Amino acid sequence: MREVNKIFSNYSRAEKARSGYSSFFIAAYSLFLATHIIGCIWLIVGRLDPDRNNWQVMDNFDMGPSKYQQYIEASFFTVATMTGLGYGNIVPTTTLELFVIIFIMVTGASIYANFFANFIVTMNNKNAKTIEKIK
Repeated sequence: MREVNKIFSNYSRAEKARSGYSSFFIAAYSLFLATHIIGCIWLIVGRLDPDRNNWQVMDNFDMGPSKYQQYIEASFFTVATMTGLGYGNIVPTTTLELFVIIFIMVTGASIYANFFANFIVTMNNKNAKTIEKIK
């Protein structure tokens, strides 16, 4: 993990002089990292919750799918919740899961706002440089 951060740090320093793409890549990396971490938290909540009437039981996760399939389902749910889509195929059923969902929604809104803000700033800077070259 330190090596990845070191690479982004070095890349960031080198790119700042040329463009704002480094902030866009860092925002994308943060988005994927947050999705992974929150997806893992969602899996853990389903396993730690003392009330066994949770989302994993409701979706029959305790009976069949592999760990990989469970991770994919949790990541899908995380992305659907963070983006505000919330398909409804996985539903929080316990109080602990509802608290985690609130955390996912607030975190997701913040992360996506940061991601798209960085994207817009990057494109604006690129357009400004292009317009300056034309003049």
